[in-house]
Amino acid sequence: DYDTISKLESDYGDIGFKWKENILPRIHVLAKELFGGMALAYPDMSKGDMISRALYGLDVMFEIVDGEIFPKLTEVTFCPQNNAICDAYERDEDLFRSFNNDIFRCLFFGDVSEDLIRIT
Repeated sequence: DYDTISKLESDYGDIGFKWKENILPRIHVLAKELFGGMALAYPDMSKGDMISRALYGLDVMFEIVDGEIFPKLTEVTFCPQNNAICDAYERDEDLFRSFNNDIFRCLFFGDVSEDLIRIT
């Protein structure tokens, strides 16, 4: 939610909470390590056939260590409910429609829009 990110950047900007510059990239590394580990532990699940597809939700909290902020994974949800996204986009119907279309195109056609990020 953009309001939350803005508030965190305002409150913790002095210790480096910059969403695009250093927080989001750390979350990407965390996700890549998580799914890479899962692929090693369960190799049959990572064969990459185009029959299977999934949408996961990752919940993170932040920890401050020696003045630096790090994301900590708290939960992984298979096929998450998108209530928070629906609430955040409620004010903008076009943005909500775009989100759903982007997810559908990614899952079923392999088309990654500029608003989605492929973590490889």
